[in-house]
Amino acid sequence: MGLAYQGSNYVGSQLQRDKPTIQLFLQRALSAVADQRVTAHFAGRTDSGVHATQMVVSFESTSDRTHEEWIKGTSAYLPDDIQPSWISTVPPNFDARYSALRRRYFYVVGKRDSTSVHVREAATWTDRALDAEAMREATQFFLGEQDLSSFCAASDMSRSKRRDIQRLLIVDIGDYMVIDITANAFLYKMARNIAGCLLAVGYGQLCIDDVPAIIDKRDRRFAPKTAPAQGLYLVQVEYEMLSEQTSLQAPKILGPNAESFFDSGNELVVSFQRSDHGSD
Repeated sequence: MGLAYQGSNYVGSQLQRDKPTIQLFLQRALSAVADQRVTAHFAGRTDSGVHATQMVVSFESTSDRTHEEWIKGTSAYLPDDIQPSWISTVPPNFDARYSALRRRYFYVVGKRDSTSVHVREAATWTDRALDAEAMREATQFFLGEQDLSSFCAASDMSRSKRRDIQRLLIVDIGDYMVIDITANAFLYKMARNIAGCLLAVGYGQLCIDDVPAIIDKRDRRFAPKTAPAQGLYLVQVEYEMLSEQTSLQAPKILGPNAESFFDSGNELVVSFQRSDHGSD
């Protein structure tokens, strides 16, 4: 099942005791439709306040329901800020998390000095100038597979801190700047920590040449502060199957034609070739 949600009212996607989470509400809704207990497996974990336009969830049920009944029924039991977008039958060995090839996040920065109350939680807002070219130059140091301990939270329980960042772009679209990042998998708060580092470069608080040194430290204490949660969106999860269903879903705040902009090849103008740094 594809799932979109606005994360402001939740403490994250993963089930937590006595706290409002996306998984809690989804499992309640799916169980009501199925008339049996249903456990949902998410493609990844999003933190408190983080949004998703294309989360993928897998679950099993023996209930006889059509795809339309699953979508309409689940939607009816969910709050307005959590909505299913599609559903597909998959092989028994499919798992939303472990079958995923890569995940893609957008970090959205609104370039305005004032914001409407209706979109305040849809982006991180700034009235300060950002040096987009410096940020683009800094992206090259993150590309490829390397240890990213400097950009994960201390509470991350992953055995290995090595991750393969396959795409990292800075894209201007209207009144917004988007940090577009794709990796095989993400450490806890990795996307927000990388965004925080690139924003520090953009604000002139950090020199471009400082970035590789921070990566090499492999210590979170040497990196800039974490970017706020409300700017982050999970926008795509890719699999060997489901390519049509799991296409990029850009945040609505970027406008109705944002997907075509990112898929048109315009972003290639601001891409950088991988340097030798981090090839260990």
